[in-house]
Amino acid sequence: MASSERWELDPFMTAAHRIDIDDPEIEMDEAQRLLYRGEPFTGEVTEFLSGKLVSLDSYEAFPTSL
Repeated sequence: MASSERWELDPFMTAAHRIDIDDPEIEMDEAQRLLYRGEPFTGEVTEFLSGKLVSLDSYEAFPTSL
């Protein structure tokens, strides 16, 4: 990249939401979609075992009707 070039951040990008899979507010619906607080979830889901990260998965929610 030339010194005069700059990377611009997408103003619509937001920080990824990260939740723990053991959170009591997580559930799966009939379509096997991950729900958080009753809404389809987009973000990262972590799983810890003995305080160590053992899983990090990304989820992207899709509209309920296509």
